[in-house]
Amino acid sequence: MYDYRTATPADEPTVARLIARVAGVADGPGSVHAPVGEMTDPLADPHTLVATTPEDGVVATMSLYLERDGGDVVDGSMAVPPPTADELGVGRSESVGYLAYAYVAPPHQSRGVGETMLRQLLALAVRAGHSRVFVEVWEYDPDRDARGLLRGLGFEPVYHAGLSWPDDGVCSECGAADCSCGIGVFHRSLPASIPPHLLALGGDTSDE
Repeated sequence: MYDYRTATPADEPTVARLIARVAGVADGPGSVHAPVGEMTDPLADPHTLVATTPEDGVVATMSLYLERDGGDVVDGSMAVPPPTADELGVGRSESVGYLAYAYVAPPHQSRGVGETMLRQLLALAVRAGHSRVFVEVWEYDPDRDARGLLRGLGFEPVYHAGLSWPDDGVCSECGAADCSCGIGVFHRSLPASIPPHLLALGGDTSDE
């Protein structure tokens, strides 16, 4: 059984360790893309969820920025060349949701955890008044490829390009030079309302 709830400041060390383990990076402040300490408000920006089990504690985390616009999506892209607003079909001042990150511990993948969390965050974006959500996916590791999940929940690809590399020319994702890693930008239109059972985002929800 999984419990889903809003992250609290007390979760930050555990979330950092989870992200470091799943992403294969050093455990430390830099491994957390957005400080959990800023996420105690149900409509905070960004809003972070965690999934927990009685045995393993926090086993997944997912975070959504609510106060973003099309310009943020364009200017913050890791793609080379970066997308233009026209290529994404978004106005630079258009208010959108932006999925910051999603990590599920390997033993708990393919069990519907990511889908449940993403559905809850999409519901939150609707509550915040957004008509669209964007996400940028690093396309390099089939075992951690989120594209199937995104497509299954109605996301569509709108842009694809290579990754930006550091000065040494070595890809920060696969560790190789001159690799074929890529960036995919997906978006999803949102309905005007959401099912009542997805409204309770501030409290705990459970899933078998």
